[in-house]
Amino acid sequence: MALTNIPLSEVTHAHLDRLIATEAAESLHIEYKSQTYGGNDEQRKEFLADISSFANTQGGDLVIGMTAARGVPTGFHAFTGDSDSERLRLENMARDGLEPRISGLQTRAIAMASGGVAIVVRVPRGLHGPHRIIYRGSNRFWMRSSAGKFEPNVEELRQLFTAGAQRRERILAFHQARVRRILAGKAPVPISKEHALLIMHVVPFNALDATNAVPSRNLSVMMPDLPPMASSRPRHVVANFEGFVGGSNAEPPPAEQRAYVQLFRNGTVESVAALLGGVQRTMNLEGFIVRSAGLYANTLNAGDVGPPYVVVLSLVRASDASFVTGQYTSATPVPSDRDDYHFPEVVLPTAPTNDAETGPPLRPILDHLASLAGEAGTPTFDGSGEYTLKIPPRYSTP
Repeated sequence: MALTNIPLSEVTHAHLDRLIATEAAESLHIEYKSQTYGGNDEQRKEFLADISSFANTQGGDLVIGMTAARGVPTGFHAFTGDSDSERLRLENMARDGLEPRISGLQTRAIAMASGGVAIVVRVPRGLHGPHRIIYRGSNRFWMRSSAGKFEPNVEELRQLFTAGAQRRERILAFHQARVRRILAGKAPVPISKEHALLIMHVVPFNALDATNAVPSRNLSVMMPDLPPMASSRPRHVVANFEGFVGGSNAEPPPAEQRAYVQLFRNGTVESVAALLGGVQRTMNLEGFIVRSAGLYANTLNAGDVGPPYVVVLSLVRASDASFVTGQYTSATPVPSDRDDYHFPEVVLPTAPTNDAETGPPLRPILDHLASLAGEAGTPTFDGSGEYTLKIPPRYSTP
């Protein structure tokens, strides 16, 4: 048993109890620590080795506050200090001690019945790896096997570098090829040729592997839960060569659609929406992006297409657009300075269950989006990094 198939926000004391009851031994995806890591150099490097080994392999959970004998959990040794401060300390250690940083690392404190907490550190599989320890000039790499972490040899390290770069390049190449096809008028349904287009792909980490294919039955079950951006549901869902497609409009194709969703046979979701004229409110666009990306990831996970997911976004044909930040701002709109904007790809390490969970991993995209309106970053996060934008349950046309 592992925890990685459960959203971190839903992990409870009962799940940890079940790890003990089922004697869920340490493995590729989970490791137990009876005590948190100290602040000396040796302890910091141990923490960095543990989390980088997960990121450089398949991701996993580090459970702090559980005792184990020969890798099998036996009980709890709860952390009794300030759990919020400890989570922040661990996150800062990870941020400052690894290169490149692990995108999407999460922590959660889980209350114990007898007092104190266990802290779960969820580490996603790294898209930009391999990740190395740079603290105090360490310059070391770690991987995992079912027996725990180990330092890769030269050949294993070469494969790490090659696989990480190739995966990222293939995902970006797929997105760019789809953007070119859509701009050439070859979208799976007719869509506006006059307005700016928001094009998003949510790509399961293993989607582009040669052997990956999702059963058609799973695709057809998932499709009704994949609404086009700014829509409540897909309409006129039909099968096509790539998988299934659904439009946004009441009138079916060949009538032009405002937006559509294409679900590919490898589990990739393509979502495209035409931005219908006027000044674009970046917070509105942010709402469409956050809600849709979260829904798509959650639906894929429910259909047995598990995380992590790579989110790639472009805004094209935008030369005539202008942007302001908020719905009610009196600021002067900022004219677009180019035709196309391509945003940094990000990783959703788990399937989020709400907008508050979806927002933080997408922050690099949202900050760049706000910059179109002349802002240094999105205003929709509070001082502690919590996502605060309240998105209506149903959208209006963008």
